[in-house]
Parts: sequence; C-alpha cells; structure tokens
Amino acid sequence: MVRAHRYRAPSSARKHQRRWDPHEEIRCALKELPVAGWFFRGHQGKFSYHRLVGVLFAIPLVVTLGWIAISSARSSDGVKVAEQAVKPTLREAEQVLDHFLRADHWEGQVAYVRNPAQTRPLMEEWHKRYPYVPISAYTVVDAREGLIGAADGSAVSDRWVAMFKVLLPDEGQGRVMNVELTPQGFKVDWETAVIYHEMPLDQFMETAPKEEVVFRLNVGEGAYYNYAFEDETLWKSFGFVDPTGMHAIHGYAKRGSAMERQLSGFMMGEEFTPVMVGLQMANPDQDVALITSVVQKGWLRDPITKGE
Repeated sequence: MVRAHRYRAPSSARKHQRRWDPHEEIRCALKELPVAGWFFRGHQGKFSYHRLVGVLFAIPLVVTLGWIAISSARSSDGVKVAEQAVKPTLREAEQVLDHFLRADHWEGQVAYVRNPAQTRPLMEEWHKRYPYVPISAYTVVDAREGLIGAADGSAVSDRWVAMFKVLLPDEGQGRVMNVELTPQGFKVDWETAVIYHEMPLDQFMETAPKEEVVFRLNVGEGAYYNYAFEDETLWKSFGFVDPTGMHAIHGYAKRGSAMERQLSGFMMGEEFTPVMVGLQMANPDQDVALITSVVQKGWLRDPITKGE
C-alpha cells in the first residue's frame, strides 16, 4: 500500500495549541484557482468570477475543515490532556481508516463506521446507486486531529476527530476522511467519506420534488433575484454549489428570519462555508429554491442528528 509522508509538528510546537482556523487555509487556496463562479460576489458587492471553481479543489479540505478546529486549551490541565491525546490518536485512527478503505465489500466497512445501525441502511441504498469498488491503493497526503466545532457554529465541542486527506485511484483531487473517537473506539464517518446525499443537486433541479431534500453544499453570498424571489426587500439570496463544483443553485430565505441569520452567521465574511441545508423547488428548470431548513454548519453530523 502506498502512503505519503505525514507531516507532524514538533512536540514543542504542540505544547501551545491555538484554535485552528480551517477557513483561512481554504481562502488562501481559493485565491490560486481559475475562473468558474458566476453568482458569488465579493465584499465590495461585485461579482467574483474566480471563486466558485475553488470548491472543486477545496472540497477535500472543506468537508471537515468545515468544522475541525484545534481547541485552545483554557487551563494547564487541558493542555496536558490534549498533548497526551495527540500522540496515540492519529496513528490508531489511521489504522481504522486503513481497514475501512481496504474492505473487499461495503458490508465489510460496517464494522469500522460510527453509528452502524443507522448507517448500514444508508450504505446499502447508496451502493445500489453507486456500486462498491474495492480500493487497491491510496495515499494519505495530509493528516490532522482536533476537537470538532459545534454544529451550530458557536463553540468547540468535546468530540475528538482525526481528518485524513486521501488520494484514491482515478481521483484527481483528494477526499477527506473523518475518523472520530467514540466510546466504541475510532470510527469512520461514512457519510462525509462518500459525501452522502439523498439525490444529486442536478437531479433535484431537473425533477423539482415537492418535498424537502437535505444537501451537503458550500454556501456563499448571493446577488441574484428572480422568479418568485425577485423582491430583494423580502428575500435574502445565497449561492450554493455542490461538492463536485459542477452544479450550483440560488437559495432564498426570508429577510430577518432565523434561517437567514443562521446562514449569515455561519459565513461571517467567509467566501465559502460548508453547510447542510434543506431545499425545496417550485418548478423544474429554474435554478432557484426555497431554503426550508438549516441543519448545521459543516458536513460532519452530530451523532444524535436525525439520519445518523
């Protein structure tokens, strides 16, 4: 099996941990990427055509960099606990990930996923749509660990997660794999490993189902008002792009609503933010949708979240 060298900060550097700002790394990466976006705008209110395609390459980081943060310890005891946890956890987590990736069949992966009773039916349904292909080799190009941020974006929780950026065969960009420390040991978050969705965004736009569909998307400021959402005084526009970076849709929340405040608070001036949102379309062939729910910031669900 091929593995890339994993950078580890010296122990002296780890003694003074501070909050890891994943979005700063993403913003730096996005600045280097080519043109593709068409409905996101910058801080000056002008369209920024170079941002949207950044998601194509930022997704491997965004999935968990969308909410893994190294906690800033608030006491000397907290620093010691964090330091002691750093040394064994990354290695143990990688071993679990290795077993998960090398499984001959998806059923062999079930033993290594978190919440297996809830996740197994999702895996079975998923692999009916997307046949399982055993992985012959992979490369770990980056590995990090830390306390995951709370799903509401307000704080850092006590959940410890190791994040691995993995290059798989025939994939030009890396994919993020999250391995969480649970009472049952380290377990892979299968949903973010495959970027699970009920249906692809392009299919959603074509079929316009009447019921809400929850997506993992990246959100940015929107500046498009049309169809049922042409009144800027009533609606707030958000731009959403899917994990492939190939499909985008405009979403709308009523101005002053809890959902508008929540999404705006998640972004806090950031160009792209990974979120889980519910959308509902009125008509096919219109690239606009009503935002029906804001599930959380980031793509790694809380263990107790519905659907887990």
